[in-house]
Amino acid sequence: MNHVPLSFNTQNNHPLIPREQNYVLSRKLLTVHSEDRDVNKWRNANFFEIVLPESIKNVQSMRLVQSSMPSHFYNISEQLQNNKMLVNGIKVIVPDGFYSPENLANAITDAKVDMSYNSITQKFQFHDVSNVDFTKHCGYKETCDEQHPGVWTQYTKWGLGSYLGFEKKNYTFEISGGVLVAPHFPKLDGEQVIYMEVDKYNSYDELYPYSKSTNSLYNNDFSTHVNSAFAKIPLTKSPSSGSSTSSSIYDSRNINLQNVSYFDPPLERVQKLKFKFRYHNGMLVDFKEQPFNFTIEFNCLHNEIEKVLTVKVPGLYNL
Repeated sequence: MNHVPLSFNTQNNHPLIPREQNYVLSRKLLTVHSEDRDVNKWRNANFFEIVLPESIKNVQSMRLVQSSMPSHFYNISEQLQNNKMLVNGIKVIVPDGFYSPENLANAITDAKVDMSYNSITQKFQFHDVSNVDFTKHCGYKETCDEQHPGVWTQYTKWGLGSYLGFEKKNYTFEISGGVLVAPHFPKLDGEQVIYMEVDKYNSYDELYPYSKSTNSLYNNDFSTHVNSAFAKIPLTKSPSSGSSTSSSIYDSRNINLQNVSYFDPPLERVQKLKFKFRYHNGMLVDFKEQPFNFTIEFNCLHNEIEKVLTVKVPGLYNL
C-alpha cells in the first residue's frame, strides 16, 4: 500500500483563492456659501458647521478645488489690536480701515499728532513730539480664542507701533519738538493667506510662529501643530490694487490650491463639516459680513463587481 506524503507547506506564494480589490473612483462636488450657515447658531462666517445634502460614503480623499474669498480686509482695526498708541501721554486712536502709508499718516495727524510718511525712504516719522511710548498695551480686550490669546506677546505686528515700523520702546526727547523717524519699514500689506480648517479632516502641518528660545534647554518655546489646517488660501488682492472686483478667485487648475487630504482606510461616511477660517497666528478672520463661497471635492471608492450577463434570444428572432 502506497502512502501519499502529507505536505504542510505554509510558504505558498500563490493562494488557492486570489484576492482582488477592484474599485471605481467617483467624484462628488459640494458647493458651500457663507450664507448657507444657520446664523442663529453661527453668527460669524469665520466659524460654522453645515449638514451635507446627503451622506457621502467611502471617502478616499477630499480637497478644496475652488474658492472665492473677499479681499477687502482692514489692516488697522480694534480686532487686529493695532489702532492705538500713546503720544505725549495721550492715547491716540485711529479709526478702523484699510490704510495706505500716506492715508495712515493723515489719519494720525487728524488725531492731533503731527506725522508724515516719506515715500523715498518709505518710513514714517513723528514731528514735534516729546514722548512716544510703545511699551503700553493700550487697553485691548483679551480674546477668548485659545488659539490666539493676543498680539502683544508677538515680536512683530504686536501693535500700531510695529505696523508703523517702530520697536516696542519708549521714545523720549529732553526737549519738545523732536523728530522721530521709524527705524524699520512699515507693515501695512495685510495678511497674505487664510488658513481653512475642516474639523477632523485636516492634513497640513504647521509651525507655531513667534518663537524666541528654540535653542534653550529650559523654557524651549519651539512648537508645532500636526494636521492643523485643511487648505491654505492665498490673498493677492487688496483694496488699493485698483481692481474692480472685490474677491480673490482660485481653483485647482491655476496651481494656487495644492491641498489633498487622503484617508486610509476610507471614511465610512461624511455627514457634517465644520469650518474655521483664521490667519497663521490663530486670529480668526473678520470677513465684515462679506459673502464668500468655495467648493470641496470628495473622491469616493465603489466596489467594481464584474457583471456576467446571459442573454436568451427568443426563437422567433432566428427566423
